[in-house]
Amino acid sequence: YKNYAEFAPYGENSLFQARIKALLNAKNFIYIEDQYFILVPELLEALLEVMPTIQRLIVVVQRPVGKSKASGYEKYLYEMTSPIQKLYPNKFQIYTTKEELDLYIHTKVVIIDDVYLSVGSANWNRRSMTSDSELAANIIDDETVESPDGVKVLKAARDFRIRKFREMTGRSYEELDSMTFIEAANQFDVVAADNSSIIETYEMKKQAYFTAITDIVRKTQPRSRIRVCQALHERWLERHCHYTQGQRLPTPGDLSPFKTLTVDVQDESTVLQAAKELKGIPIDLLINNADIYTGGDSMASTIKESMMKEFEVHAAGPL
Repeated sequence: YKNYAEFAPYGENSLFQARIKALLNAKNFIYIEDQYFILVPELLEALLEVMPTIQRLIVVVQRPVGKSKASGYEKYLYEMTSPIQKLYPNKFQIYTTKEELDLYIHTKVVIIDDVYLSVGSANWNRRSMTSDSELAANIIDDETVESPDGVKVLKAARDFRIRKFREMTGRSYEELDSMTFIEAANQFDVVAADNSSIIETYEMKKQAYFTAITDIVRKTQPRSRIRVCQALHERWLERHCHYTQGQRLPTPGDLSPFKTLTVDVQDESTVLQAAKELKGIPIDLLINNADIYTGGDSMASTIKESMMKEFEVHAAGPL
């Protein structure tokens, strides 16, 4: 990612690299269950590379609602899934929970070939793969079992996968344990059509409003943190990188190098010009989409209020 090496030359992103490596080694199937499944170009490229040879890609994801939908997550979910769906409609299965059940998926799980299991706090998004503080366990067991497919797999990963399939399909452990992988995978489609199940097929469609969400939003997440630090370079850098993590708000004195501007954030050209004049700080994100990367409504509100006060940037409405 642009500027990432300069900002964090010794940054820890082994989780990201491990995920790419694991995906590229898939031979049979990939199961992903995540709060998000949004566009991360490197992960999409890895999936597209192995899709011709694996049997299935199964994704269970939380449907974007509320602020996450308004801030572009539905668009980026579509951009992650549509290339796969277009090329491999018979291999790609995607589901979410039935809306009326009011369930929320907060899982972050990847299972590959009943060999590799990844569980942890990292979402399938750019932030978790680069700059957010995350922790994951990537598990390769040393105890093997033979599956009904006649393939030697690892016991821990297969057991976890069967339990996860049991949760999603409602089938018993014993039933799923006796099935080949494809037989078990097909159960998702069967139960998705059943009104009494918890899952349904998730049909992603391109929406007209996607055009209103410019790519500056995706490209600036989480680089907004980096760009703030760069704007406060050298004598401000060490002190103010803490601000980008939501731990400290700038004072008027800190912001003296910046110009004072009034910005109508409904006008994209005005926002872009303001961002240039304010040494690269993405005002559209700092004001209207602060909650995307601050981790909570309270902190987002605080940052918005501070930016509007200290920068005298006035939010006319949602971008």
